Amino acid sequence: MHSADQLRFKIAQLRQDKMIFITEAISVFVCALFVSAFLPNLLLRYFFDQSKLTEVPPALEYIPVAAFIVAVGFFAFTLVTNIGRWSKIKKMEKELDELLMTHGDHCCDGMCECDECNEEPIIPKSTSSTKSVGLLAEKMKATKTKKVKKA
Repeated sequence: MHSADQLRFKIAQLRQDKMIFITEAISVFVCALFVSAFLPNLLLRYFFDQSKLTEVPPALEYIPVAAFIVAVGFFAFTLVTNIGRWSKIKKMEKELDELLMTHGDHCCDGMCECDECNEEPIIPKSTSSTKSVGLLAEKMKATKTKKVKKA
């Protein structure tokens, strides 16, 4: 895989990770809302004997606070890590732009066995190139005349 392709892949992965964390943060918030709204009532109804309760247990008052703290904490964590990913993405995009500007779309730093890397530039010799071009032109004329005569 070429280095430009690797950079594109890493950028795509970081963007996907950002979206996953955002989705997880939203789901944690929704879950925290449901926990803080329904869990205290469910605990009162099914786990505590209502005939013996004279006041609301303090643990039930802390459930919404704890759910809120968990949701906000995870949101803050997601925000900080996504800012870090965003900066990495910007750095990699800049690196990819520089790589494409200097080497074009194909840049594997000679570390692969592809045809583009293994091609050696053909430098024709000035003396033989004019002779070979002349011979090629003569052969092309001969084949054209033979085709015309056959038709």
